[in-house]
Amino acid sequence: MMFSTRAFSGSDVLAIATMDYQAGRFAEAERGCRAALKLLPENADALYLLGLAEVQLGGAAAGLARIEAAVAQDPARIDHACGFAAVLVRLQKLDEAVAVLGQAVRRAPENAEAYRQLAGAARALAEGPASPADSAAAAETMDNRSVSAVVCSIDPQKAKRIREHYATLFAGRPFEIVQIGDARSLSEGYNRGFAQTSGDVVIFSHDDIEIAAADFPARLLRHISSHDIVGVAGTSRLVGANWNSAGWPWLHGCVAHGQHGGGYFFHCFGPPPQAAVQAVDGLFIAAKREVCAAIPFSADTFDGFHLYDLDFSYRAFLAGFRIAIAWDIPIIHASSGRLDAAWQKYAQRFAAKFRAQNIAYLPPPSVSWPVVQFVDRAHMIAFHRVMAAAQGAMTL
Repeated sequence: MMFSTRAFSGSDVLAIATMDYQAGRFAEAERGCRAALKLLPENADALYLLGLAEVQLGGAAAGLARIEAAVAQDPARIDHACGFAAVLVRLQKLDEAVAVLGQAVRRAPENAEAYRQLAGAARALAEGPASPADSAAAAETMDNRSVSAVVCSIDPQKAKRIREHYATLFAGRPFEIVQIGDARSLSEGYNRGFAQTSGDVVIFSHDDIEIAAADFPARLLRHISSHDIVGVAGTSRLVGANWNSAGWPWLHGCVAHGQHGGGYFFHCFGPPPQAAVQAVDGLFIAAKREVCAAIPFSADTFDGFHLYDLDFSYRAFLAGFRIAIAWDIPIIHASSGRLDAAWQKYAQRFAAKFRAQNIAYLPPPSVSWPVVQFVDRAHMIAFHRVMAAAQGAMTL
């Protein structure tokens, strides 16, 4: 196809080149883009499309350079970044694709497509032959604040396992664990357990979790240095009696669920929050001692095993305490929550308690975040490490 720059404007020429590219006429698209650039010098769209056409025609190096220049020229064009990453993935330049998508997610954390692509590229990198190896723990300034953990468990085997797990994680550090085997509710058990602790920081966790980071204490204490509460999954917009009722893009953090028979489902709820976190999931909550003293769990209203976590964290948010979502703390949870009749009863209580804050009785939304399945643990841990690093939550 021949172009006459005297008959068409630069935008017209670029539009024709775009149609040529979409129809698979890559040589014609390349010529059209070059003609468009003569009329529209340094036009990011023309530069980007020219790069795509050159890649299709076998000029990967030149094409990638043009696409990268177009992305740098107009960083707000997240679609260009996603397209750039897609080309990099196709060329098996997975580490570069992850870096591009990580920057896009940091720039536009609300962009669901960029986040979905990041999860896909991170999985491909984690499962590839050049999967990132475990890295040594970063050098740290010793933080000697004492930590206590409170765990309610009626299962002796689970109680023994979680006690040994925390003891291993905190070996050589000031640490204690208080276990409650006869809790009437999680609120009651946690309040009773807290009264027996002495730590500067107090962890409340389920008995069926595994924290898959050897340097977990250092990571936790770094977060608690700038925040008052730390969770691993939560929301910056609480609208219902489930922390994920608001859906994307107000969800943050990650959790891996182990499956009976093996395998894992890794939930990437959303990138680290830029707005204030309002509530967190209760599988793991850590808080400064003064927060626990000021915001006890509501044992009268939540006298069962549901909604204690939202009530505690949301009241802390309303009181002005700062809540962190720690993407760099990978947790494997052996179970997932059940929205049974008991949950519905306490959800109605929660909605009634916070009616003035426009909290409604809402079921959780359909899954609106990437969920990545893994057969083995090593690839799942590598995936977490890639995702966390790409989002600026940790270094490889």
